[in-house]
Amino acid sequence: MPGSLGNKVNYEFHPDGYIIATVGPGMDFEVDDAIQLLDAAASRYGGPFGLISNRVHDYTIDLGVYEIIESRDDLVAMAVVLYHGRSFPAAKLETRYLRSTTYATFFELEQAEIWMRDQLSRHGVG
Repeated sequence: MPGSLGNKVNYEFHPDGYIIATVGPGMDFEVDDAIQLLDAAASRYGGPFGLISNRVHDYTIDLGVYEIIESRDDLVAMAVVLYHGRSFPAAKLETRYLRSTTYATFFELEQAEIWMRDQLSRHGVG
C-alpha cells in the first residue's frame, strides 16, 4: 500500500511489517517528516515495525531525525540501501547517532528486505 508525504517522500507498506521510504531528489528530510513517516507506520502496523530507507536520490537529513528514530520503541530495525558514493559518508555518520536502533546498510533493496524480515521475526513480527 503506497503513500507519500507531499512531494518529499514516497513510501510503501509491506505485509511483513516494514515500510520502504524513498526521499525525493534534493529534498530536506526534517524532524516533522520523520515523525509523520514513523507515525504512519505505527498506525498501519499497530505494533513493532521496520524501516528501510531506499536512498535512490541525494538529499539532506536534519540530525534531529536520528533523535526521533532513537526515541521510537516500536521501531525494531532500520536498513539503508545505498546506490552511489555520496550516500556512503552520510550512512557512516548515522552509526554515530543510532546507538540503540538495530541498523545496517546494503547495496541492494532485496538484501535489505531479507535482513529486515529476519530482524522482525526475531521480535515476533511477521
